[in-house]
Amino acid sequence: MSWIPLLFLSSVTTAAPVSRDSSSGLENVRLVVRGVGEALQDPSLTRIYRNSLLSGGVGIVIPLHTYVAIDIEAIYKKQAGTEVFADEGDASAIPSAFEIVPLTLAIEGRWPMLGGGELFLGVGPTLTIFSEEHSIRQDNGQVSTEGMKVNMDTRFGVRMDTGLIQPSMAPVRTREVQGVDLELFIGRRWQFGETGFNLSAWRGGLGFAFRM
Repeated sequence: MSWIPLLFLSSVTTAAPVSRDSSSGLENVRLVVRGVGEALQDPSLTRIYRNSLLSGGVGIVIPLHTYVAIDIEAIYKKQAGTEVFADEGDASAIPSAFEIVPLTLAIEGRWPMLGGGELFLGVGPTLTIFSEEHSIRQDNGQVSTEGMKVNMDTRFGVRMDTGLIQPSMAPVRTREVQGVDLELFIGRRWQFGETGFNLSAWRGGLGFAFRM
């Protein structure tokens, strides 16, 4: 896998012309559709639910400068599990469900690449909303435990022009989508403090960014 960083470094150079907003001189806003995999770290969750989650989400990347952008991201995942007995640790027949909605606002530093793509490094806060549907120990009813945590997100990735949409030669735009980028990233959600669920996770994403 050592050839991947070399490939990225060899392609980093002065950016080729890309779709820009003529009124501001900035690149256009990107609407990103992502699939995100997460590996949960909390043993109290992973003994009931799968430790690896595949979630769907959307993001909006807003350019502020050639080298700075804001990435606003919303991810959603709900998965079913089976409760375990507290003493023995054995699985029971009682179903449960865990729902997680991380909302992230990341500031990205980015470096243009040949062909209109870019490398990016992002960091910012995540408001992680969660809920768990579980049994009431005294009877067979269900109860929901809900809450939210403020975490920190870091990520490193690349966006590469797919070439699926060629720029228009006409001075007036006739398409809403000016280009499509392939996006890949790896990162981590960090949690500070030990109270309640530990919602920190290693993350990896793959998606398409539509330049509007």
